[in-house]
Amino acid sequence: RFINLPMGKEGKIYIYNLSGELIFEDNMGPYYNSIDFYSWDAKNKSNKKVSSGMYFYIIKMGNDLKKGKIAIIN
Repeated sequence: RFINLPMGKEGKIYIYNLSGELIFEDNMGPYYNSIDFYSWDAKNKSNKKVSSGMYFYIIKMGNDLKKGKIAIIN
């Protein structure tokens, strides 16, 4: 789950594997409540479960940019 997202803005989420390959992207928002969140189901663009491992994400919403890592354990 991704929380503390900018309110009232639309954006996109990008998820990459360790090789830098884009495995997933989706539109996000707008969010109007501080308890709203975005949830990724750990599936790739082909709707298949991703392998266990580390992934990087970038969230762009308006002028805001968030980056980080996600660990997936299946």
